[in-house]
Amino acid sequence: MFKMRMITTVFALIPAIASAYEAKPTIVVGDIGLHCPYEVLASEPAPDTEIGAIDVIAGDPTVVSTTTTVPAIQHLGFGFQARLADGIKLPGAEIVVRHPPMGTDGVTEQRWTPSLSDQDFSLGMYRFDMPYEVLIGEWSFAIEQAGQTHFSVTFDVVPAPVGMSIESLCSGDMLLS
Repeated sequence: MFKMRMITTVFALIPAIASAYEAKPTIVVGDIGLHCPYEVLASEPAPDTEIGAIDVIAGDPTVVSTTTTVPAIQHLGFGFQARLADGIKLPGAEIVVRHPPMGTDGVTEQRWTPSLSDQDFSLGMYRFDMPYEVLIGEWSFAIEQAGQTHFSVTFDVVPAPVGMSIESLCSGDMLLS
C-alpha cells in the first residue's frame, strides 16, 4: 500500500524532470508528477504534519502527468515514487515537504516516516484536500535521514489554466504534456 495524505498536482510544459530532482545512489527514483484522487483506506498518525495524519490509499499510484509544474486545483495530488537501492537501509528516514506558510499557524514544513524498502516503491505525495492548502509557490519534497538528504525534488504550484478542473484533468479531457 502506498501512503500519503500528502498529494498534490503537477501539469507540465517542462519536459526536463531529470533536472528537477537530485538523488544519491541510495535512492532509486520512479515517477514524478501529478496524481488524481485515490480511494482512502485509512489514516495513520503523522504528528509532524499539519493535520497530524497521512492517508493510506487503495491501489497502485499512477502519474497522470509527468511534470514538476502543478496547477493549483483542490483535490489534485503531486509527488514522487522512490525506493531504496539494493541492499540499502535508511533507519529513521523521513519524507519532508516544505511549502509556503499554511493554516493559522503558518506551517512551512511537514514530515512523516514512510515505509521505504529496496523491494517496492513508496509514494511521497501531497493532495490539496482543503482550500487553505492550495498554495501558489515553491514546494519541495525530500527523503532525509540523520541530517543527510538522499533525494529532493522541487515543484512549482501555479494558478490553474482557465477551464482546468480536477474533473477535466483526471478524465483525460485536458491532457498535459
